[in-house]
Amino acid sequence: MKPNIFLITVDALKADYILSKNSVIHPFLSSLMDESIVFEKAVSPAGGTAPSFKGLFSELSPNHLHSEHGYNIPKDVDFLPAQLQQMGYHTIGVSNNAHLTRIQGYDRGFDVFYDGLGENKNQEEKQEDVQKKTRDIKRWIMSFLDENLDIRLDQCKSIFGRVLAKFNTRGYKLAESMNDIAKRYIENYEGDKPLFVWIHYMEVHSPYTLSESYFSKINEKPIPLWERQWLRHQRHSYRRFSESELTDEDMEKIKTLYKCGIRKVDEAIEDFYNYLDKKNLLNDSKFIVTSDHGENLSEWDMLSHRSLYNSVLHVPLLIYGGDEKKTVKDVFGNLDLMDLVLDSIDKNRTDRSISEYTGDGISEVGGRTFTIQNNDYKIIKNIESNEIDIYRLVDFKEKEIENISSEDLSQIKKLEKKLADHIQKIKSSEKSKIQKALKDINISDM
Repeated sequence: MKPNIFLITVDALKADYILSKNSVIHPFLSSLMDESIVFEKAVSPAGGTAPSFKGLFSELSPNHLHSEHGYNIPKDVDFLPAQLQQMGYHTIGVSNNAHLTRIQGYDRGFDVFYDGLGENKNQEEKQEDVQKKTRDIKRWIMSFLDENLDIRLDQCKSIFGRVLAKFNTRGYKLAESMNDIAKRYIENYEGDKPLFVWIHYMEVHSPYTLSESYFSKINEKPIPLWERQWLRHQRHSYRRFSESELTDEDMEKIKTLYKCGIRKVDEAIEDFYNYLDKKNLLNDSKFIVTSDHGENLSEWDMLSHRSLYNSVLHVPLLIYGGDEKKTVKDVFGNLDLMDLVLDSIDKNRTDRSISEYTGDGISEVGGRTFTIQNNDYKIIKNIESNEIDIYRLVDFKEKEIENISSEDLSQIKKLEKKLADHIQKIKSSEKSKIQKALKDINISDM
């Protein structure tokens, strides 16, 4: 019988926070890594959830898919859940990210799929109404503060934050609820097929929905709810750290919230792992933990995650299962994760060792900018302006190159050639689609 596959994806989880094996922030994942294959330099296909998952689940270029289908999943694409379903798996998907719903086609290939849409009738209208009220109150408060400039800044923050806390309804279903849904689906299945279960957690993504107990769990001082709301508002109102009203001290508080989110997800992963263990579902199974992208926490002066720097692209990846335990030190592109999973369970596919997947990784953003990197160098290229940025990687972080040696140049040329081939492949695919569409047009019908 084929192995069960359990895929855990954590939204916006940075690799460096996990690879540090901090037993205070993520005690369970730290212990699990000691028994797993750990990829030290896994890179996301893209810097956002929607394009990244197109690469994770379909292995196609996010740009390739975006050009014709937006970020929806086209029916003619090899989609991981559908392929596993065809291979005899009972497939279960549990997510409540707005980019990963049945509307975008993410229910394809799942026997059971949860995205929260069925329980949110008229939610959009309610949300719009609340948002309008929030905007009105924000305007009133800011007008009031403008007329009363003698009010101290911390009082302004407090007033603003308290109002946001009352009216801000944005949030995600809690990780424990996601676990309960997945467990229920597993309990309700009475067949004998192997399982593929995917759960996507949101706690590490802003707005960091968590209780105050998590501050003490990571040995940090609590941050009042009103201040959390003010910090969140500042972060989401500005793309650049230097343009916001945030101070370095404020940024450290945001990082504290981020670490609290990791601690909560760590507990959720442990809870689901223990459930599977008690049900004897982990024997000869694959338990995979990764992320769709990381996060800019003021790196490169940025406050969002849509970029191609490794503060965003460098994601954790660990595979638990079997007797193999090792650290993979070479670059691995998560664009190949689907192939890696399928090769490990399908005897009809080419059996490649992990080393054959590693060496470099390609990522992209917005359909215009691409990057390729290996252990030592990174190229970022905008195909519209033809601008190229070249970096040396130190601790897998980008550093400007002042003087390029002949050895540098040799490796960079190889990366440029591989990236050019990748981009040309996409362009050729798009050209063939256009030609086919023109050929199918019957002028007599126009």
